[in-house]
Amino acid sequence: MHSSSACWLIKPQRGQSDPYRGVLEDGKKYLEAKKILKPELALVLLEDILERHQNKLADLNMPRSDVGRLCMLCWDYAKGLDLADRPLAAISFTRNWIAVIRKRVEANERHAEARLISALFMLYNLTNMHGEDPKEKWRAIHEARTIIERLTPEDWFEELSWSLRDANAIILQYWSKERDMALADPRTRKLGLGSLISAYERVVQLEQKSQSKGKLIDTRVEALCTLCYLKQEQGPDEDFRVYALKLHEATRQQFAEATAKTPIGVHTLHVLHGRCLSFVLLCRAQVRAKKWNEAIKIAKEGIDTASMIQKTFRFGMSVQLCQLGIILSECHLRTEQYAEALEHAKVAVSLAQQIPEVGDVLLENLGEKANKRIWVNRAALNFCDTVYNSN
Repeated sequence: MHSSSACWLIKPQRGQSDPYRGVLEDGKKYLEAKKILKPELALVLLEDILERHQNKLADLNMPRSDVGRLCMLCWDYAKGLDLADRPLAAISFTRNWIAVIRKRVEANERHAEARLISALFMLYNLTNMHGEDPKEKWRAIHEARTIIERLTPEDWFEELSWSLRDANAIILQYWSKERDMALADPRTRKLGLGSLISAYERVVQLEQKSQSKGKLIDTRVEALCTLCYLKQEQGPDEDFRVYALKLHEATRQQFAEATAKTPIGVHTLHVLHGRCLSFVLLCRAQVRAKKWNEAIKIAKEGIDTASMIQKTFRFGMSVQLCQLGIILSECHLRTEQYAEALEHAKVAVSLAQQIPEVGDVLLENLGEKANKRIWVNRAALNFCDTVYNSN
């Protein structure tokens, strides 16, 4: 199977006396073994099981329960190949898995479209990480989004822990990311911002109605964060406080849940960044609305939170602290508190110098610039403006 793992799904064999025997039992055996085996041994066991049932997924007479079990095994196998550093084999396998499911869709089998979405999402994830053709990645997520928009709860299937609404929110989130990248050309980007904002608003609406809010908290935070940036990009008159406030509350919940866990992993560090960034975005929203005193209060709370994170988790927050210092300086200047404005402007300059030379990847993934040179220049410019306007 190592040499033909990408093509075993295509040709059904004939002449078997009991073609469906053992699918359920082997699936249960794999799930139990996976709990105790090392990943590489679990992958070998899964290969043996799929080899044993390699012709059955293409059989349109196969019971739906067995189809679901085999699709679950296919998902695990593609994921296992990727984790075993065999991404090309995983991509090739998933393409052929999709080809077989399409035949079941053409036969109008119940739940076949839902299973196709699952396979397309796996292909999107794999090509997003390893693929060389961005068009294939876009086609996978676009087709998944097109299909899921027309499905009803009766068309969904029970094997997944995600509801149809949850899956719709997640797929629409990834579709919006790809659409955002496709609108990179500044000459045409303004024309597509409205539809992009509508897509992210739809993600937030789906999440709000979800029955499993805890599972979608990361999706909600990312969507709200992106909405804040897009509304800023739309123009200086766009008020995005409603999104910033929702983001602030979502990151508060996310922060409480993540910091209660040990040990601290990459996801927790991402949450810490997101929490501090929510203070920055809410301050920007209040400044845009000329709510200077509210912005000062939020910025001070944000500085306390970022300082606590630095002290407790020993994780640098210099970029966020620098930004909050600049915002505090500007707001104090607007309210004619010149001494406080000059003090925070000096602190922001000092914090900018503490930013690492290498940009923070986690922060940049949230959409914020983490380049040291950018913030050194902005802090210096803010200090000059503060000095000039304080006299």
